[in-house]
Amino acid sequence: MDDVRKEMFKLWKASWEGYAKSIQTMRDQGDKMLEMLFAQGEAFKGEAQKSLQEMSANTKKAQDAFFKAIEDNLAKMEETFKSEK
Repeated sequence: MDDVRKEMFKLWKASWEGYAKSIQTMRDQGDKMLEMLFAQGEAFKGEAQKSLQEMSANTKKAQDAFFKAIEDNLAKMEETFKSEK
């Protein structure tokens, strides 16, 4: 039974890592898109640009906090499995 739990955890962790990498890639692409929008678009100047930049920064902070919480919990789970040996 222990092997099944460990294998399930490994699978879940690998799935999480793939998800996190995908989100990071989408974030990077979104940043590039915003930069191009600001450089080429006349509609997004001044307050509109500032507002979008703040929204992007707040979203990144929230995502980073979420990712850190998951990573911390994964580390705790790994320690639990190591201590069961």
